[in-house]
Amino acid sequence: MSNSSTPTAAPDTLDLLVDDIEEDLFANRESNMPCFGSATSFSYHPENTAS
Repeated sequence: MSNSSTPTAAPDTLDLLVDDIEEDLFANRESNMPCFGSATSFSYHPENTAS
């Protein structure tokens, strides 16, 4: 069962990262940050904000 520790940990880690990113995005929206201030979609690609 030791082999299953790595694959099962990946989705949980991603969920935690997404939660942190969402919290940062909502907090930064009020701070008017240039990167995430006007980004309502979680694309996470700064170069795509120019379109």
